[in-house]
Formats: sequence, structure tokens, C-alpha cells
Amino acid sequence: MNDREGTIKEFIENGKRFLIALDPSAEEATLLASLALKKILENHDKEIFFWPPLSNTFQEKFKTIFSIRENPKIIQKIKIKIPKNIALEEIRYEEEPDALGIVISPKEPMEPDELSIEKVPYEVDTAFYFFREDEAESRKIQTPVAKPPQEKIIFLLKNSRTLSEKIHDIDETLNESLASDETVTTLLFASLIYETGHMQNAASAKTFALASALLNKGANHTAVSNIVEQEKDIARAQLFGRALARTTIDTGLKTSWTFLSRKDFEKTQLEPAEDMLVALIRKIRKFIQHQPFSILCYEASEIGTIIFGENTAILTGMAERLGREPKSLYFFGPSFPTFSEAEIKLRELLKESLSYRINT
Repeated sequence: MNDREGTIKEFIENGKRFLIALDPSAEEATLLASLALKKILENHDKEIFFWPPLSNTFQEKFKTIFSIRENPKIIQKIKIKIPKNIALEEIRYEEEPDALGIVISPKEPMEPDELSIEKVPYEVDTAFYFFREDEAESRKIQTPVAKPPQEKIIFLLKNSRTLSEKIHDIDETLNESLASDETVTTLLFASLIYETGHMQNAASAKTFALASALLNKGANHTAVSNIVEQEKDIARAQLFGRALARTTIDTGLKTSWTFLSRKDFEKTQLEPAEDMLVALIRKIRKFIQHQPFSILCYEASEIGTIIFGENTAILTGMAERLGREPKSLYFFGPSFPTFSEAEIKLRELLKESLSYRINT
């Protein structure tokens, strides 16, 4: 056990309430790994607040391998604030037939409206963040709970090791003498499959060793395989082919452009649902030469747009100028009457944003 694992174990053993927070645009691999961590903590009788809520699409897709436990009901604390410039003689409780009174005795005259009453956020002992520390401030992910002290925040990120390996290490550290939980091992196996592109992008022999270990511990390979097979939908494959055929690269702006007409959706009998469009733009990015930015324009009632970018500062700036709220690496832009107008306006915006970034 290394120092970091020892610290995490200590936080979990000594804590009662935990926050698991994700980027609103987290991919399926991250969501599955975070759910495995949630189940691990619940197995140790911990109270978990999971944020943001999972989409109905995600829950439906993976319903055979997990069932979400609702966030605990928040027992809201109330704070009564007294201005510091008011000297007090005493504060006491006073029993009444149908209430408990708080009696404040000031040394100088004071009116009731000088007091203020406010709600206090739900408190947690430790937080697990599945996003980068610098991004946490820039996006200001809003949760109904109070942020714990910085030293009580654990950042779990993808790097040379998969998220499945890191969560598995936590599980091993906590469960030295306990039998493996099938839900945990299945969620970790599914996360590993998605994070490594069905093991095609596995970075090391340890990744394959983990897959083998999870299966030996009881991961439900059949359930995960069935979910993967369901993705091989001919209609979605046809739409992806059409999207790829209508994708071009602007090397000057380092941006890929994809255009989907209403006819593309009619031919594949698919609707331009948000979850599907985000998954589509991510898939396109994996099949083309790497570009920092990608823009998808699609025809619905008007021309809808999605802007995807790796530079969160530029992306946030673009979103703000369009009056939009970025979901980390992407945001849905405004609608336009025509494809040409959408391309002209977004191209101008991208040029201005890149120029501003370089000049500053």
C-alpha cells in the first residue's frame, strides 16, 4: 500500500459522508468507474452524494449491471447570523408549548431585522472528483453540498493507468478479507472495456491482468458483452458513416467540421437526440486526424450546433459570448437558419477566440 492509498483508506474509514462529483460531460468509462466507487463506499455503510444525476439514457443502457441508489435526503441546516458589531450579553434556549425559542440578549438596542437566517450546505467528509483540479474552478460545478477542505479532495484522473485500475486499488485496500462484490467487479470491467476501446488501446500488461482478475472475481462478462453488442446498431452505424463522409478539416483553425442534413436522419430513422449527437462527435474525433476543436452542425427544425474543444479557457469564452453554459469539453450552440450562416458565424467566433487567446 502506497502513501496515497493509505490516505484514501484513512479518509474512508474515518468518514461518514462522501461526495462523488463528475464532469457533466463525462464519458461512459468514467461514469462506470465512479459508480463502482459509489458501490464500494456503500458496501462500507457510507452515505454518498453523487453529482450530477445520471441521464435516463445512461441508466437505461446499463440497467442490467447496476441500479442507482438515490442521493440521501439532505437534512438542511439553518444558520442564524448576528452582526459582529452587536455586543451580546447572552444567548439561551427557551422551551415553549409548541416551539423552542432562542433568546438573544444584546447589550445595546437591536431590531429583529438585523438578524439574518440562511441555509447551510450539506457537509461531506471527503470528496472524490473525476476531473482536473484546475477545471474544477473554471467550470464551478454546482453541487448542493459544501466543498470539503482541499486536503480532503481526491482527484481521480485518466493517465498512464486506467480509472478501473485506480478504483480497483481502492477496493483491494479496503476489502483485504472480504469477498468480491459482483456489481463492483462488473462495473469496473465495463469501465475498462470502454476506456481501452475494447482492450485495443490497453496501455500495459497490467491492464490485461486487471481484466483477467475482474473476470476471475465474478465480473458478469455476458451482461457487459450484451450491452456492447446492442451498440452495434445498423442505423447508428449508417449515421456515423454519413457523418464521417460529411466531415472536413480546417487546418488553419485546427478544427473539424461535420454537417448532417435532415435527410441523413430520415434515411437512418433516427432523431437528433442530444446524447446521441455528443456520442457521435466523440466517435468522429477518434476516427480522424487529431484536432483541438470540432463543430457539428445538424438540421432539425433549424440548424443546431455543437462545439467541442479541448482548451477549456477558449471553449468557456466562446460559450459565454454565445450566452451558453459549457459542459466541460462541449456545449450546444445557438441555432441558425442555414448551414452556411452557421459556418460563417462559428468560424468568425473561433477565429476571434483563438486570436484573443494568442494576444493575451
